[in-house]
Amino acid sequence: MPEPAVPTAGGDSADMADPGSWQAFRSAHSEFMDQRERHQPMAQLRFQLMPHAGISGRPGSFDLFHYIADLDAPLAVSADTCLNVGGMFELRDYRADNLGGFDDTRLYATAARFGVTTFLSDDLLLEAKVLPGFWTDWKGALNSDAFDIPTSILATDRVAADCFLKFGVRYNEVFPQHTVLPWLGVAWLPSDSVRVDVLAPEKVEVSWWPRRDLGLLLGGEVQGAEYRARTPSGRHSDLRVQEDFVYTGAVLRCDHSSVAARIGATVAGDYRLDDSPVASQHVDGTLKTGLFVELSFGIDF
Repeated sequence: MPEPAVPTAGGDSADMADPGSWQAFRSAHSEFMDQRERHQPMAQLRFQLMPHAGISGRPGSFDLFHYIADLDAPLAVSADTCLNVGGMFELRDYRADNLGGFDDTRLYATAARFGVTTFLSDDLLLEAKVLPGFWTDWKGALNSDAFDIPTSILATDRVAADCFLKFGVRYNEVFPQHTVLPWLGVAWLPSDSVRVDVLAPEKVEVSWWPRRDLGLLLGGEVQGAEYRARTPSGRHSDLRVQEDFVYTGAVLRCDHSSVAARIGATVAGDYRLDDSPVASQHVDGTLKTGLFVELSFGIDF
């Protein structure tokens, strides 16, 4: 079967070299790795903007400036196995306007990334990752309430030349009432220029690639976390944020770099910006519909 025109995770395959090298891993599994998901850069910088957002049933609004840096570098140890090392940093800069007891606030996430990616057979891939770190406003001393360790295990099975089934389990704070949930997904390439990627319950996307270096996107995603923060009155509070958004966008790849843009709307989300027992200060509810914009820049080594 000819290699699809749909670019995804990697670059061109290399000749077999040392058994423990990245070239050996790519030579053995490049087709699988490149088709199992849409291209995701090893290092990425992203900026998200949500202007004039609000909470249903509450007066006031906020602007969110969301900065994200992510590194997920594979280090091959054999032709079938890679270790994953890296980290992530996020800054959520909230500019509040008459939003109850919630004032301008900066929330940070800082975590290391460790994992293993290994082929159990030529058509079955297993990935396990952990992100130990802190989710906090960095006001006052850190404690165990600010520490978390999102964890995921995902198996990808190539059941046909153009279809990959995914199943696993993950722990994180995206859905605060259900921190441990199964992952079920599919990567389907119905033609040389179209792909469908689903990883429920968090992501779904259809992309069209008129050229190998240009992709047009249409999808939906849920993101979120819980932070340990200090309120203006001096109390500690667990702040919960979640955004459910739909988007359209584009990806442009150039050699070992890429740029992407997404624009869409937040259609829901579970927010708790202050858990004060005082009703006038309690900021808790569903995120209102609003604008979502994202720009990103990626690098592959």
